[in-house]
Amino acid sequence: MRELPKVYEPKEVESKIYDMWMKNGYFHAERDDTKKPFSIVMPPPNVTGQLHMGHALDCTLPDILIRYKNIKRIYGYKLDTYWSNIASVEVYYRTNMDFLKPEVRNYFFRTYPDVYSKIDDLPPAKYNPGNSVKN
Repeated sequence: MRELPKVYEPKEVESKIYDMWMKNGYFHAERDDTKKPFSIVMPPPNVTGQLHMGHALDCTLPDILIRYKNIKRIYGYKLDTYWSNIASVEVYYRTNMDFLKPEVRNYFFRTYPDVYSKIDDLPPAKYNPGNSVKN
């Protein structure tokens, strides 16, 4: 059994994978002028600049769309309501300020239909050890 090193050395693993990708032509692309152009935009890293597992998962969906767009029926819908791509502190601030506008606030926090989660304003039930609850 091989002991894992305390520190990950990417050159040991990634160089073999990269060589295999190059040998198999995974980076090669053929231009086909008979097909309609297709592009997809990848969002920038989060505000902190720290990459995490969420970024890997975030790239999964665009990768699937790119690979299977000609095989599966993938449709999109035009969004004609409020939307904001929060990719910087400035946009984060601006988006929060947008909620001061009644039309944006009312879109997200509609007054009807109301959501009721509790009928009366009573304290929660407490069940001590040894109690028996029936019905």
